[in-house]
Amino acid sequence: MITLTELENHCKQALEGATTLPQSISLVDIINFAGRWFTSVNPWNFRDRPPVKLSLRKDTPYLDLPFDFGEQLGYQMSDGLNFGITFTTIQQILHLRATTVTVSQNYYWASIVQPSQVAANLPMPPPRIELWPEPKSDREDIMVFAYRAKWAELRYQVSGGLEHSEDVEEDDVANVPDYAEMVLIEACRAFAIGWGERLSQPQGGVHELLKALMTGPIWLALMATDGLQQVDQGLMMGGAIQARYPSHTWRSASASPVSGPS
Repeated sequence: MITLTELENHCKQALEGATTLPQSISLVDIINFAGRWFTSVNPWNFRDRPPVKLSLRKDTPYLDLPFDFGEQLGYQMSDGLNFGITFTTIQQILHLRATTVTVSQNYYWASIVQPSQVAANLPMPPPRIELWPEPKSDREDIMVFAYRAKWAELRYQVSGGLEHSEDVEEDDVANVPDYAEMVLIEACRAFAIGWGERLSQPQGGVHELLKALMTGPIWLALMATDGLQQVDQGLMMGGAIQARYPSHTWRSASASPVSGPS
């Protein structure tokens, strides 16, 4: 495992004798920017999380998603014989909510949206699944949902509320496996050096360093290692011969078209 302190030390070492950052730019922020870029630039297998169960709440027209939700991978109603769901656009959800049609509470239409900030000094909450029709009763664990996790922000946990590595009580650990740590380190170093250079050299900077990283041997080695986590993906799904609402099979988000009700 690699900690925030270790990543910060790598950034400091990369900056020695070459360039410096202004006091207004935090190395912790640079590390998190690099981490967000690294985890989102490729659909790494190590970001795939085990399926979670989601529950309906009476008179609540949405489902909460996990705090680390990044992208949808697949979904399945727990009781596929009696319940179903189709993902569509938020415009279609608004259209359906405006109708007076009475429908069964056993089938839902859904769309993933990003709620707004509660306050300007608070981070955005996780995305959620907007639903129609609105549930009329609680239903525990109605859906099994698989997703790809986003980067987990790294922060120093300190008693005095000041973020300095010398005051650390608990050091955050990056949410990447050991085989991906070398590339994460190089991404952090690239952001630190590139942003420092960009202050005096508008051309190039972090962009050129990241291009070099993504064509280099350690990046290619990571692509191979991560890709071999599961070598057999089975038969391709989502073709024309499959039923429109295959409630009895696992739904892959990438294989299922976004559509509305007929």
